[in-house]
Amino acid sequence: MSNDAAFVGSIPQHYDQGLGPMIFVDYAADIAQRVAAGNPERVLETAAGTGIVTRKLRDALPAGARLTATDLNPPMLDIARAKFRAGEQVEFPPADASRCSAFRARGDLWQPAHRSGPDAGRRRA
Repeated sequence: MSNDAAFVGSIPQHYDQGLGPMIFVDYAADIAQRVAAGNPERVLETAAGTGIVTRKLRDALPAGARLTATDLNPPMLDIARAKFRAGEQVEFPPADASRCSAFRARGDLWQPAHRSGPDAGRRRA
């Protein structure tokens, strides 16, 4: 996968400790509650970055729900993966969200969109 906008080197760590929390902490709590309210069995998160939203989603979802967190940049997913224990049912495949056909085989999945409003977290992939 070609990636001209790679977050590599120390960028993922700096993002996770600085800019990411400033932008996504409140959003993460809100979207996790909205998604969990639908009691989904499977959730797809695109553009998961370092897993700020992913962690809140996993905490809010039922224990048996499967969570797939994707991002264009594998180094960002490496940071995200470190926030989870074995058995938490979270997968971290690198994927380009702009190529949505890559997700068609995953079936009926909730996809938290990076937006707010009454319908946030209610869009089906």
